Amino acid sequence: MSTLNLGLIGNCQVGVLVDPLGRFVWGCFPRVDSDPAFCSLLGGGGRGGESGEGAGESGYKGGGDYGGGRGEAETGFFDVGLLDLDRSEQAYDGNTAILVTTLHDKAGGRVRIEDFAPRYEQFGRTFRPIMVMRRITPLSGSPTVRVRLRPAADYGRKRAEVTYGINHIRYVDSRFTLRLTTNASLTSVLEERAIVLEEPLSLILGADETIPEHPNKISQEMLEETRRYWHGWVRGLSVPFEWQDEVIRAALTLFEATGEDRYLAQARRWTGTIDRHFLDPAGGGYFLAADDVPGLLVRAKSVHDNATPSSNGLMVHNLARLGLLTGDTDMLGRADALVKAFSGELNRNALAAPLLASGARLLETALQTVVVGPAEAPETQALAVELLAGQSEPPATPEAVLRAADAMEEKLAQAAWWRRRGAKMTMDDPGTRSVEHAER
Repeated sequence: MSTLNLGLIGNCQVGVLVDPLGRFVWGCFPRVDSDPAFCSLLGGGGRGGESGEGAGESGYKGGGDYGGGRGEAETGFFDVGLLDLDRSEQAYDGNTAILVTTLHDKAGGRVRIEDFAPRYEQFGRTFRPIMVMRRITPLSGSPTVRVRLRPAADYGRKRAEVTYGINHIRYVDSRFTLRLTTNASLTSVLEERAIVLEEPLSLILGADETIPEHPNKISQEMLEETRRYWHGWVRGLSVPFEWQDEVIRAALTLFEATGEDRYLAQARRWTGTIDRHFLDPAGGGYFLAADDVPGLLVRAKSVHDNATPSSNGLMVHNLARLGLLTGDTDMLGRADALVKAFSGELNRNALAAPLLASGARLLETALQTVVVGPAEAPETQALAVELLAGQSEPPATPEAVLRAADAMEEKLAQAAWWRRRGAKMTMDDPGTRSVEHAER
């Protein structure tokens, strides 16, 4: 049966469901409630045949030379098949509705397919045409692909009639006509022949209108504009700045509690977002408003704790802990620079900025506890739980940072970053512990 592990692309005018191998299996034109040009999701065996495997980072394998399977639908789909397909990976381009499918062949060749529906601001309004775009880029080897575009008509009862011109193909239906504009060989698309990828190909499918520019040029421009639009849209949905620092701190705490690197990676990504939009590179510190807020005459900065803690004070803690947990000296240096940027405020009224003061203390007297041993070993996990339990009850150490590691060398290198003293805890044998201190 057809997989239901599907990606979605759209622009609020049209929408398409894409399977793990990059096949369009559902999509209606010119609106989402129109006659489906792509409907193989409901008819026939669909892509993947009997494999029944899922999509995502773990990969998806289909049968057949180009990844097809037995019993697949005869019409109502749009796919880019890779010869001698081995596996596929699929994920969204970060913080966008751009779906990226990477196909791998058995000889080491790779192809990237970027699927999206253009959407961005143009002439003071949102531009969202009846259009989807596919950019096919060879990444390695000499991949051979086959493009098959078979729109259905009359609610899947038949295939749309085909006509073509110099650089486009028309798929005619009594209700709506689709036009494919591409820099690929029209003969190869019409006859579904193999294409050896030597350069990027663009497949632009939309209303029956002329596209005056080279397909690669216009698809690249629309891809960049669409990516920029979604980045701005997502930023409006993200955690507000007044909460982002707390969320970063929560991610760091979850990393220390679980040892799962994904929490540490997320904390770094959020820190990068704050740096891009709120950091004052000239004067130091972080503004209270983002760099794209319209109509601001002045962007203020504050280090005073009020009903909510100071964002700058929290960022000292976050940068310091990121530096201690990763060994990133740049993070530690930035935390130190942030304290220096507001040192005048600390001298004048330290009671108004207790969070910044405690962040400075963290930099000066950080105690780092490192559990060294295989992360999956019961002894390692038991010792980490014991240490965490000790931190949850008085007398806890506010300046303590917990880290699990497999390699002693990494921890010895980190000792150089600690200002006053650091600690590493080793496990030579199950149940054996030792603590060593290092001066920075």
